[in-house]
Amino acid sequence: MKASSGALLIVMGFLCITGAPLAGETNKSVMQKMKASQPITRVESLKTPTPGEKGPFTISRGDADLTLGGRVRVDYYFKDHTYMLNDKIPDLEQFFKETVDLTMAAAYGHEKYGHTAVEIFTDLRHKGIWGKALTYADKDSGPIGPSNIRFNRSNITTIFGQHSHTSGKTLTWFKDAWLKFSLNAAFGARGEDIQYLKMGWFPFDIGRGIALGGYYGLNKELLGLYSYSEDKSAPGINLTGEIIKDRLRYDIYYARFEERGKSLDDVINIEKRYIVGRRTTPWRGVSKDDDLIAGRIKWKALKSDRDGELYFEPYIFYNAASDQKIDIPVDGKTNWGSYGMQIEYSYKNFECGGEFALNYGKEHAYHIDRDQTNITNRDGFLKEEHPKILDHAPSVVGAAPVPVTEYTNQAAREPVYVNGAQIDKAHGASQDYPFYNADDRFRDGYVSKLAGWMAVVDGAYTLTKWDLKLALAYGYASGDDNPHAQAVNKTYHGFVGLHENYSGKQVKSMLVLDERTILRPLIKSANGRVSAGQEIHFSDLQLVGLGLKWMPKTRIKNLSISPNILGFWTTHRIHKYVPNTTDPSRSGRLSTTEYARNFLGTEANVWTSCSVVTDLTFFLNFAVFFPGGFYADMKGVPVDREVFTFVTEENQRGDARMFGLGDDTAYHLNVGIEYKF
Repeated sequence: MKASSGALLIVMGFLCITGAPLAGETNKSVMQKMKASQPITRVESLKTPTPGEKGPFTISRGDADLTLGGRVRVDYYFKDHTYMLNDKIPDLEQFFKETVDLTMAAAYGHEKYGHTAVEIFTDLRHKGIWGKALTYADKDSGPIGPSNIRFNRSNITTIFGQHSHTSGKTLTWFKDAWLKFSLNAAFGARGEDIQYLKMGWFPFDIGRGIALGGYYGLNKELLGLYSYSEDKSAPGINLTGEIIKDRLRYDIYYARFEERGKSLDDVINIEKRYIVGRRTTPWRGVSKDDDLIAGRIKWKALKSDRDGELYFEPYIFYNAASDQKIDIPVDGKTNWGSYGMQIEYSYKNFECGGEFALNYGKEHAYHIDRDQTNITNRDGFLKEEHPKILDHAPSVVGAAPVPVTEYTNQAAREPVYVNGAQIDKAHGASQDYPFYNADDRFRDGYVSKLAGWMAVVDGAYTLTKWDLKLALAYGYASGDDNPHAQAVNKTYHGFVGLHENYSGKQVKSMLVLDERTILRPLIKSANGRVSAGQEIHFSDLQLVGLGLKWMPKTRIKNLSISPNILGFWTTHRIHKYVPNTTDPSRSGRLSTTEYARNFLGTEANVWTSCSVVTDLTFFLNFAVFFPGGFYADMKGVPVDREVFTFVTEENQRGDARMFGLGDDTAYHLNVGIEYKF
């Protein structure tokens, strides 16, 4: 850490030696925190101010209200070894981040109808990294996809590198923008059970947000699902209302995550030309969108001073995700969902709760041809090649991809659908072609049945005399082998969450679950060869945690200190990684006899915060992660293939064991200030 950075941390540490869950709520929607209980402003999406807080800034005229608000937050981050746990590479981050939200809510009809008849809400957001142009996400967005370049043939598109556009201008966008109106008012219905219809961009999650969360675009990498993280809410429609006043509510929710039928270009898209049997009908077609429908019941089964409060939330959702990517674009679809229940109970100083969910449905992988032409640098020249068509049999040492110029009119030729087979003469050709299919050119179609499950439970007891809350937590999410490692029908037992970003309720994880930068390898293996990916989701994971929350009544306003300690394990065993001792610049293999240990490691963290003036909060959060036996046994796995390739293969130097996954201690520090208005 530089001296200037250290001085800054010391100064800010003197300003606040504090902590609160507030700082752990990075990227949580403002709307998720707003209560629907009778607000002072008559704007139902806004919370009622607690004693000592300022009320919202509201302009009233007749039966209409306009409420303005927002927040400004500035963070400083220091992260060491929090990505690859490897001190052999500069795995270090130091940066400032700023987040600005400007909110506006307008409501009408409270006096005329006895409840809010119409309400609109907007959240205009800016987020940026100081000194980094056009960076508005928490992590670098990287290149904006591959460039498509055509080579004088209308039927072949070759992917050629990546590019990005930058601008020094700051960006703003609507994170939330929705309209809600009362069906009672619209149809003249009377009664206390109010029904609402809500439309637009707004967060929607069920339970604790594990099975279905409000983080639009955040998905499990193992399945062919939409996986580009958006910093805005998902677009949808929600029908909600009361069945029994103050006791029983319902939600019926619909969302469209990906639209693929707006124009003829969308429908006629020819990406399906790589699916076997679709060479003459390569277009996408209609109704190939990504849609979700969900339903839940919120039931307060018990509410009394004598017996406490008991809450149930059973739920179910279904997601139809067509034209998703597994190996190549649009080579699969997923029809799946989850069902489960959240349960919460509280009595005086005691509270406990939990949630369980089970996956159902299937992922369909199509029978495809993986041969997509690409550009390579050979002997100092750029050449267009067929990577899955070789000039010799795959078993021959030195077999190389065939240049496109030597294998012309590929679209008119019907390939031999056998991996490793020699390609025969073309239709009407007078000669045989001395070319061969690679041993992995074609992938058979297969179906993965989803059968994963998860459960979390926690409890807490408040010692009023000492202003202290003690908490325990346990969580379990099933795991399994990578479902795409082999093209065979199977049942996948790993849990899959949609838009999930759960970090804990009573006991919070900062590094492993909230920040989610520490990688766990996703192993794709064939004949022992390793191709590792990245796993950062609540799957194949077991945790046990102990937490405290201390809110002493001192001269420091709203002082809160929340230390936690958690242990993490995998729930599914994978084979141990064996480095390549013959050629250290190449990746190794998986052991055929030994398994990696399950213990991932231990995280210790503390969330602290305090208020200097009303609604102005300082926070300082710190976490350390001590890797366990799992990372020692997987040391050297190339989880980040770009880093691994650059320092080993492209530069033809370096020991691969030094540039893969490590097992060094990780540190995380977040200091900042936030003002809400």
